[in-house]
Amino acid sequence: MNTNPENDEETDRREGWWEEEQARLIAESKRPPIDPTKANIFDGQYLHKAKADYQLCDITDPFIMRYIDDTSHLSTICTLKSGWYTFPWISLIKGLVRAKYMYMLETGLPAPDAICQSVLEEYGKGKMNGPPEDPGGRRGGGGGGDAVGRGNSRMMEEEEQEDSVDSGEAEAEGEGEGEGEGEGEGEEDGVVAEDNEDEGDRDEEGLDHQDKGDDDL
Repeated sequence: MNTNPENDEETDRREGWWEEEQARLIAESKRPPIDPTKANIFDGQYLHKAKADYQLCDITDPFIMRYIDDTSHLSTICTLKSGWYTFPWISLIKGLVRAKYMYMLETGLPAPDAICQSVLEEYGKGKMNGPPEDPGGRRGGGGGGDAVGRGNSRMMEEEEQEDSVDSGEAEAEGEGEGEGEGEGEGEEDGVVAEDNEDEGDRDEEGLDHQDKGDDDL
């Protein structure tokens, strides 16, 4: 869960500044040494890395865990954006982590629970609701509900196409029978006509030969 995505340049700058600041705090005994084995843990006390990308299972802050463990805000399906939570609830959890993370980043000290009060107020005012969800738990705005609708429409279109194909084949068979009979008769007439043309050509060739013979004489 990346609560504060940034570009690589900004991340490098912040990490460089953060490492220098932590070295100063450690030298002044204001924080414990950085423990790389705790880099993925968010306990609300001390940061062990500058980048804020934590998984829900790695958040051990007691105040935030109350909201993570609240099962009354689970969704009926799992989505890429909100997992098994409703969109407003996962937005609240991210907001709580972000508030404490920024305080710890800027001060190097444990974040008090009171720092999250403004986030809770925003949630209470409905500012984290996001797009509405359909009864199936899918978010609106081109989400799963629309996908289901498109799927049903596609099925109906395919059925209509199949009906059109069936009727088209029937018409083609009817036309084929009529055309076949007509074409057969036409072909027979054509053969006769070609034969007559051949006879005419042969007669003309005979006349040409006669003319040539007369000229030779």
